[in-house]
Amino acid sequence: MNPRDSLSRRCRNFSLILLALLAGWIAPAAAQPAAAPYVFFLLDTSGSMNYSPPCTQSQIDAGECGFLCPTGDCFVPMQGDDPASKLYQLKEGLSTSIALQDYVLFGLASFNQDVFSVRAKHWIYQATSNGPSVGTWGPFPAAGAQEVFGLNWTCDTGNNDNEIGCYSYSNRPADLDDPWELARVQRLPKGGLSFSTIITFYIRYAGIIYKVSYTPTGSGPGASSIQTNVSVYQCINLACSTSSLVGTQTVSWTRVGDFISWDNADSANTNRANPMLTYFSQLNAADTLVSNTCAGWDPNTDTSLDRYPNSAGYSLRWPTDSSDSRGTYFTKGDVIPLDWHNDHRLDIAAHLAPNLAINPTATPDFRIATYLNDNRSGSDTFLRLKIENSRPLIASGATPLGGSMASFKTWYAGWQAVAAVQDPYWLLRHTAVVLLTDGGGEDCGGDPCAQASTLYSQYGIRTFVVAFGGQAGATTTLDCTAANGGTTAPYYPQTKQELIDDLALIYTAAGNP
Repeated sequence: MNPRDSLSRRCRNFSLILLALLAGWIAPAAAQPAAAPYVFFLLDTSGSMNYSPPCTQSQIDAGECGFLCPTGDCFVPMQGDDPASKLYQLKEGLSTSIALQDYVLFGLASFNQDVFSVRAKHWIYQATSNGPSVGTWGPFPAAGAQEVFGLNWTCDTGNNDNEIGCYSYSNRPADLDDPWELARVQRLPKGGLSFSTIITFYIRYAGIIYKVSYTPTGSGPGASSIQTNVSVYQCINLACSTSSLVGTQTVSWTRVGDFISWDNADSANTNRANPMLTYFSQLNAADTLVSNTCAGWDPNTDTSLDRYPNSAGYSLRWPTDSSDSRGTYFTKGDVIPLDWHNDHRLDIAAHLAPNLAINPTATPDFRIATYLNDNRSGSDTFLRLKIENSRPLIASGATPLGGSMASFKTWYAGWQAVAAVQDPYWLLRHTAVVLLTDGGGEDCGGDPCAQASTLYSQYGIRTFVVAFGGQAGATTTLDCTAANGGTTAPYYPQTKQELIDDLALIYTAAGNP
């Protein structure tokens, strides 16, 4: 059952709404804006945010979501660039929610990502013509089939199913009537960085093994349309050292979109089914390179550590603006601080949809790959940004819930000493932390429950836990974090709209403890 439908959930929502109404009747109207609460978001940018939240067929029919995922944590074709991913929907939902508020002072931080780079981007193209026929199966590829193009990685990324499609022997050809095996060879990137690399793999249908080669022609990838010569050979012997040509066809493809690849197969084997379906190992298939992701939040003081491949290199993270005369605790960069002079809605919106940093009135674009160049520059082994002021949040790395809360606590201890003196409405304000995660819990050895307890007991800061796409009872860590943080229980929104609704409730509760 969706926890939002539970009696306790409905009672809590009603109580918060009633509390907000009472506050509006009791407090003088002029006093309400002066006592706007501080709300600080800790945003989960771990790798699992590339998966999708749950979505049933009945929800699709009702228009509540658009990507079928009964189990939750489903593999989506374009990872964090995909509108179905948790990262995309969380950014979109958060952006919408803060745009609707003018009575909250916001701050934001995400998980640490040092020596961070994107080696390349990938593209999905859809065939608009047929390849050669494979027995009674029909053409391969068939018009309408979607495949991945771009930087190649090895087909063999480990043992067992990590070898499917890579060899003609030992039951390793990809069976065309097995959806997962067919998808694996379709997701094996074709073309290479310069669109000049021939890719060969092996398929099987009706007991017959075939070798398939894709030879790029013309320009690409990245172009709106590309072409490949697809050759299919029937293997004569087990090693396919002897084969006969079935046919060669020039296949035309049209671009569907670009994305930053992320996959998470264990090298011992893949996971053929959702939740957390995989095709290739992360070591091979992830376009991101990142380190030190268990080190709490990404601070404004580690600019040299953010750079790739060394402290003199290139950074995808936000540069630190130290122009505020109030000092260190009010610098703005990867961390957007709380501030009684600025609600920071525009700054946070630009972190979530970087095109807004250039044009705040534009339609928000929550994708990632679109902000990176299609190709590397000169001798670079990574991609640079198209526009330096547009820097996307990318899901990659671990989940340091406790560490990020500890980072906030350390920062807040110094910040509140200044705020208590300079904020004219300090005694009328309340502060809350909103932990925006996906329900997976802590995986860096931290203790978010203890951190929430300390924030609550020492500073009166409540911790609201939002587990987007998570399920109640899946982990006790989130339960105790909310309980110790003075908010009783986590929120478990399952759709983007539920996320927006829950955040609205949290903003109301933050101002009325």
